[in-house]
Amino acid sequence: MLLSTVEDLFGPFLRPSNLQKSSFIESQIFSKKIKISQNESIRNKNNQNKNRNFDIVFDPYNDRVKLIGIYLEDFIQYFGKSALLETMDTNTPWSKLIVYTLEGFDEEWCLLGFTKEGLIENFFKSGNNAVIWSIHTPKRRARDIEKLKYEKVIQIAKEKKKSSKKNKDKNTSESINKNVSKENFEPQLPSDYSSEIATLDHVLPILNLLNKIFVDYPTPLTEEKIRSSILNKDNLFRIVRDENKKIIAVASGEMDHHRSVVEMTDCATLPEYRGKGLMYWILKKLEDDIRSLFQITDYYTLARASEAGMNCVFSKLGYSYRGLLEKNCRMPTGYESVNIWCKQK
Repeated sequence: MLLSTVEDLFGPFLRPSNLQKSSFIESQIFSKKIKISQNESIRNKNNQNKNRNFDIVFDPYNDRVKLIGIYLEDFIQYFGKSALLETMDTNTPWSKLIVYTLEGFDEEWCLLGFTKEGLIENFFKSGNNAVIWSIHTPKRRARDIEKLKYEKVIQIAKEKKKSSKKNKDKNTSESINKNVSKENFEPQLPSDYSSEIATLDHVLPILNLLNKIFVDYPTPLTEEKIRSSILNKDNLFRIVRDENKKIIAVASGEMDHHRSVVEMTDCATLPEYRGKGLMYWILKKLEDDIRSLFQITDYYTLARASEAGMNCVFSKLGYSYRGLLEKNCRMPTGYESVNIWCKQK
């Protein structure tokens, strides 16, 4: 039975007192007595060692579960091998199980059926990297077959990084030489454009812009969600306006204040304004904003693996490729794979 299977796996952790404060919704997965937050963390408080707590993130919108900060021995103790594998293609209400853990024990994770997908540098509060392991349900969420295409995207992005670095190493007289490609110049904001950190007054324009660009999105876009993220300082948004004061581009940093790491996300530019280097400029400025306002210097992003544009932008900004998360989240074409890029400033 579905409910008994889920409760057998996660029941000890699903108690109202263990839920972090958020805007809760009723889940169809669990009994109505248990409220969980879509895409929010549930803190495990049953572990006697306070340093061994981990987060369980239920994300029904993307049909996945994340275990963040769990140790191998705790995974085996609490969830076991057989219970997970026996239900992954039958009664589980998700099709991807993701683990963020410390480096090491590769053979043991593989024996449990996991595949290593990549890592996020300095993700944990201790400064350690988070290695990302996953299990996909073969029938409902098969492995991605477009890896060769994605490898070409990464190759293109890395070449952009090399050309960008080469350009920075040139002196002024060399950089204005006609033989230097225009694409190697560092983009600047047009003189009649303006940029600012978003406030609550910008919530609706940001929402409208994101909805124009993304038919579907890894997290539901709502006015309340954007407003709350700004108000609670969960996200820092920066916008760009054109000469008519129209908001034409946006990006945000989604901050994990506990771990002092930020995900660069919500990157969108109206199609008619692309090709001006606006996203490069806005992300670079946003990094400085976050470092100055919140003293966070570890950045990462998850860029759509099939599209060269944003991968090239992050590569030129000095981010390093750290892996591929296969069929990781909902996008307009279905479940899409994303590339991990990391940077320390």
